[in-house]
This record gives sequence, C-alpha cells and structure tokens, in this order.
Amino acid sequence: MSAGKIDFGYTFNEVHQRAESQLSRRLNGLLLNWYDGTLGHYIGSHRDSPKNLIIVCPIVTISFGEERIFRLRRWRSPGSPKIDLPITHGSVVVVPHETNQTFTHQVPAFRKWRGKRVSVTIRGFEVAARQ
Repeated sequence: MSAGKIDFGYTFNEVHQRAESQLSRRLNGLLLNWYDGTLGHYIGSHRDSPKNLIIVCPIVTISFGEERIFRLRRWRSPGSPKIDLPITHGSVVVVPHETNQTFTHQVPAFRKWRGKRVSVTIRGFEVAARQ
C-alpha cells in the first residue's frame, strides 16, 4: 500500500461474485465508502435502512486499507456495552438481518489511524418487476 493508493487485490466484480457464491445469490447492491484518517472521516452510529432489503440476505462489508474499529451496540439500550471489532485489510463483516434490526454499528474516528480505508458494502435488494 502506498500513500493515496490502496491495493485491493481483487476487482469489485470479483468481490461481489465471491460474496454471492459464499453467502447469498440474492446480494445485488454494492456501495463504496472512502475514509481518510487525516481528514477525520468516520461513519456515525446507525442501522441500515430496511427499505427494499431482502430480509433473508445478510449485509456484508469488506474492508480494504488501514485498520479501523467496527463498533456494535444494542439499539435503544442506553449504556449497553460496546462491541469493538478490529477490521484490517481484507476483513469481512457479515451482519444478519436480525442483528441490523437490534444493533447499531459505526466506524468511529480515532486519532491514531491516519491512513486511508475503503469499505465495500454488499446488500440484497428486492428488484421491482419491469413493466
């Protein structure tokens, strides 16, 4: 990995195909998020919107680049313990539908991480029939 570049080792199509073959053939949506530690990038606590999601499909996130923390907490449970998962280059986090409904997740900013990271999130969406 060099400054400003991240070596993925795979094309996004290969990442998607692997998720489909190993987790669910119904995974059909891909989202990329870019994080730059020098700019303080993070994603706050949230649950993914269930709108149009296929409930039997998990939400899959693959991390490329610098290590970060993927934090889970019970939704609407003030003071509940946090679960911090270190995610390194190539880490895969699989969030089942039930977990997305009962927990929030986030990637908080930490001063010690100043590098770059890309997360690839793959979801299964209901596809409306074409007219």
